[in-house]
Amino acid sequence: MKISQYASMAVASMVLLSMAAGCKDGDSNTNADANPDPQVNPVVGTWRLTRTTVDGVALVIGDYEMILTIHSDGTYVLFENGLETDAGTWSTQDNSATITSRGGEVTSSSYGVSDSTLTMTSTEDGYLWTNEFTRE
Repeated sequence: MKISQYASMAVASMVLLSMAAGCKDGDSNTNADANPDPQVNPVVGTWRLTRTTVDGVALVIGDYEMILTIHSDGTYVLFENGLETDAGTWSTQDNSATITSRGGEVTSSSYGVSDSTLTMTSTEDGYLWTNEFTRE
């Protein structure tokens, strides 16, 4: 499978998880007070897609490039092959993230950050998407 065939589904699932940041006291977070320090808020920053699987099957990324920038003010911007393709807002609660794209689509996902890797998992149209990003 080629990543470009599934880019729209991948965008939704990748953005979902990448919107996650640490929650203050484990409560819901609108991220207005989010800390940009990666030691405190590990998802704030710029991330490059390095691996995508759908139901455990790896997609071929090839020369497709996805860059996700997560801002501490609760906003994000997504670039595909150098072009801005999405932007919006995010919030978190526990290990779940909720994003709202500029088109008004609201989605949620789970996430994890380990060292310089952000892993996002979501279900889109019945498929389990797992996306890995590396910090830039």
